[in-house]
Amino acid sequence: MSRRETVVNTLLGMVLLVTAVLIFLLFVAAAWLGISAIKYLADLFFPGVVLPAFAALFAIYGVCSLVAGVRHLRQRLWRNAFLCFAVIPVIAFAYFANPFSPAGTGSFVSLWFIFIMLFTPEQSLIPRLEFFLAALVVSAFVIAASGLVGSGKVFYMFANFARLAAFAVIVIQVRRRQKSTESQRTASAIVA
Repeated sequence: MSRRETVVNTLLGMVLLVTAVLIFLLFVAAAWLGISAIKYLADLFFPGVVLPAFAALFAIYGVCSLVAGVRHLRQRLWRNAFLCFAVIPVIAFAYFANPFSPAGTGSFVSLWFIFIMLFTPEQSLIPRLEFFLAALVVSAFVIAASGLVGSGKVFYMFANFARLAAFAVIVIQVRRRQKSTESQRTASAIVA
C-alpha cells in the first residue's frame, strides 16, 4: 500500500468517525429536546407539581415499554410481553422508593442493569431460563423498593440479589447472541 493510499484511508476514517459522532450528538440533542418538551408540558399543565429531572426519562421508558409489550402481544410472544409490562411497576417503585436506597433512583447503576436486561428481542421468544431470571429480578426489585421487607439487612439482600440476577441475565443474553452470530457466520462461510 502506497503512502497516498494510507493517507486517503486515514482521512476517510477520520471523516467517518466525525460523521458518526455528529449523528450520535444529533440523537442526544433530540432526546434532550424531547425530555425538555415533556418537562415543559408537565410544568404547564401541573404548575404546582415539581418533578425531578429524570421523571421525563422514566415516563419515556415506560411508554416505550408499553408499546413494545403491545407489539409482543400482537406477535403472540407472551413471555416478552410479560417482561415489557413488568418494567412499568419497576419504574414506578423505583420512582417512589427512597432515592438513597439500592432500589431507589439514586442507585442509577442497578436500575440501568434492570432496564437493559428487560429489553426483550423483537422477533424471537426469550428462553425460559432468561424469562424466569428476569421475573425473579422484577419480583425482588418490587419487593425491595415497595418496602415489604423493611429497610434492614433483608432489604439489602433483596436489592443485591436483583442486581446480581440482572447481571446474570445480561451475561446469558450476550453469550446467546454471540453464539447465534458465530453460527450465522459459520453457516454463511459454508454456503460461500
